Amino acid sequence: MHYAAALIVRRQLEPLNLFLGFEQANRYSIEDDQGQPVAYLAEEETTFSSAIFRQLLRTHRPFKAVIMDSEGRVMLKLQRPWTWINTHINVLDANDNLLGQVMQQWHLWRRRYELFIDMICAQRHEQFAQIDAGFLAWRFELMDEEGKVMACIDRRFGGFAREIFTDTGQYALFFHPDYLAAYEGHARNQLSMVPLTGDQRAVVLACAIGIDFDYFSRHSHGGMMGGGG
Repeated sequence: MHYAAALIVRRQLEPLNLFLGFEQANRYSIEDDQGQPVAYLAEEETTFSSAIFRQLLRTHRPFKAVIMDSEGRVMLKLQRPWTWINTHINVLDANDNLLGQVMQQWHLWRRRYELFIDMICAQRHEQFAQIDAGFLAWRFELMDEEGKVMACIDRRFGGFAREIFTDTGQYALFFHPDYLAAYEGHARNQLSMVPLTGDQRAVVLACAIGIDFDYFSRHSHGGMMGGGG
C-alpha cells in the first residue's frame, strides 16, 4: 500500500443515485497528501442480479471491489460477505492471499471496529488496532493496545449542498505523527511512533470504506447496520 503520510479517499458521484435513487456500484479515488492520484477503487459490477440485490439489500449486501494503481494494475481486493448487523471486510492482495480483516463490533451507541493483520507464517490473525468512536462520530482514531493513536480516519464535509443532495464524501487518512499532531491536536506522548506496514495501511483503507458504507452512504441512514448508525 502507498506510503504517503496521508491519503484522501473520495467517493465518486453516482448520477442515477442522485436523480432516481438507484443504488450504483461504489467507486472511490485515492490521492496522496499532495493531491496526486495514487489509486482507484471500484466495486465489481458482475451480473444484472447483483444490481437488483443492491437495490433490495442496500448496505447489507455483499460486495467485492478492486483497488488499482494509476496504470490500472490490481493492487488489492476487498471482499465483504452478506451481513445484517456487523461489517466484516477481508483484504487480499492481487493474487487472492489474505492480508487482513476489518470487523465491526456491535454496540448500542458506539461505533467500534477491530483491525487484524493476517500472520501467514503463524496461521493466525493478529489485532493491531481498534476504533471506539462516539455515536455520531466523524473522526475515527485507531488505537494500539497501549491506547496510543496509530492513525486516524477523518470524514471531511464536502459542502452542505453536495452532502445533502449527492452520495459523495471524502476522508482523510492520517498515518504520520506530524499530521496527527498538527490536524488532530494530539501531544507526542499520545501517539504511537511505530510506523504502519503496507499491509496495515491496506486494512486501514478498507476500514475507511467500511465506515463510509456503514454510516455515510445515503442508503446507510436509518439502517440496522453498525449498531444504530
